Order: sequence, then structure tokens, then C-alpha cells
Amino acid sequence: MNTDNQSRIIEITCWIFSIAAMVLFIQALADALPKHAIDTAWPAHSKFHVVTGAAFQAACSLMVILIARIPFRQRQKWSWYALAIYTLGFAVHIPAAMWQGSGPPVGAWYLIGGLLLLMSVSLILSWRTFHRR
Repeated sequence: MNTDNQSRIIEITCWIFSIAAMVLFIQALADALPKHAIDTAWPAHSKFHVVTGAAFQAACSLMVILIARIPFRQRQKWSWYALAIYTLGFAVHIPAAMWQGSGPPVGAWYLIGGLLLLMSVSLILSWRTFHRR
């Protein structure tokens, strides 16, 4: 693969992870908190977990944007692994929903599946750039 193609793949991957992280940042603050953190039917301890989970999701999203925009673009190998860990961590939606017999609404699964697919394909396509010998 020539250098121009590699540069394009890195740039596209950078944008995919940045947009995915921004979508998840917005989802945490605009969807999870208003729907669940102030739901009077939920016990206080459950609301605590929603607030801390949303805050952690927002913080991880910002960190992923930084990693994708700076060290990943500079082709620092550790950044590829960091984005792979983020993708695996995001994929936990699937076994968690199966284990609990519940999960996000049906429409959200399209977003989850789409983001996982885009992030996974991006990592596969950028593999050669980061793991050449």
C-alpha cells in the first residue's frame, strides 16, 4: 500500500473515531442524563450510576478524540491499541444486553452496530500502517 493510501486511511479513521466519540458524548449528556438521571421511578442509587456512567462516557469520548486527532495521526503505535481497546469496550453492549436480557431501545442498536462496524473496519484497514515490520 502506498503512502498516499495509508495517509488517507489514517485520516478517514481519525474522522470516524472522532465522530463516533462525539456522537457518544452527545448521547451521554443529551439522552442518558435527561431520560434516566431525573426519572423519579428510579432509586437514588440507580440514578447515581447513570450520572457517573454518563460522565465516564463523556470523558472517554473526549480522550478518544484527543488520541485520534494527535498521536494516531502521528502514527504512534500505542494509539492504535488505545482505539482498539475503546472499540472492544464499546462492544460490551452486546454481551451485556444478552446477559441482562435487556438493553437500549431497538433503534439504538442500529447506531451501536453501525459505530462498531465503522470502528472495526477502520482498525482493520489501518493495521498495516501501524504493524509493518
